[in-house]
Amino acid sequence: MAVYSGELGLQFTTHIANHYTVPQWIELAELAHKNNFDQVWVNDNLGYRNVFVILTAIASRVPIKLGTAILVPYFRTRSIQRMRSRRSRSSSMVGRSAWE
Repeated sequence: MAVYSGELGLQFTTHIANHYTVPQWIELAELAHKNNFDQVWVNDNLGYRNVFVILTAIASRVPIKLGTAILVPYFRTRSIQRMRSRRSRSSSMVGRSAWE
């Protein structure tokens, strides 16, 4: 019988878990790491939390491989980035969220 020897990943979807704060996203990643997942993937979705804010926050606290499940380059125009960066800066502060 063959034994699986690859890595296990877990995908978080921002449109389903948008009610979580950034510290809660970090807790989810910590839980994944503690339960032997090797990777965490977060999708990009306009109108929800910025995928890079979430991934950066996780990377600063959890020793796990990270990736974007979906990354839409059309969401990266200058005007959209300016709009999203204002919200992201305030949502990345612990205990405070413009998205709540």
